[in-house]
Amino acid sequence: MAASLASQLKPLALFGGLTAQDLFPSNNLVMIAWALLVFAPRWKWTPSITLASTILHSIIFMGTAISTMMDAEPSPDVDFSSLEGVHGMMSDPTNSFAIWLQMVIFDLIVVRMMVLDSVDRGASTLFHCAAMVPCILLTFVMGPVGFLLYLGLRQVFLISKSNPSGKDKIL
Repeated sequence: MAASLASQLKPLALFGGLTAQDLFPSNNLVMIAWALLVFAPRWKWTPSITLASTILHSIIFMGTAISTMMDAEPSPDVDFSSLEGVHGMMSDPTNSFAIWLQMVIFDLIVVRMMVLDSVDRGASTLFHCAAMVPCILLTFVMGPVGFLLYLGLRQVFLISKSNPSGKDKIL
């Protein structure tokens, strides 16, 4: 870790003084949930484990956000009304960690919803491999693109069990 980054890290009060750098490896745990959604979407424990992952990371996010807000010296660069302000906010490594956590959590929640919805609609293993895996990967790297692709595929190929007429709401 660069010395300049280390000097910018602030201890997070709600995590006993750990820093964002200390907590960052927890992001690797989310890969278990992603792997389950790709390789074992129908396993009975997949919904529970993927939900537990989102809850764990949400707690880490909330603790980071609250600890940052409790900091005696708030960042003067926080400004959501301009690109310059958002960029300034991201230059703080603790804020970058919180923003990264938010993206990781939200993408996982979206993919979890997509996969569980496709399983509930009776998607075949072939559909999962040919359509869902690309949607999952696109959501992982490009968020909304994978989600929109899933919505399109869902409307064309997956019929709702609760509404077999095919006239289905988007979500």
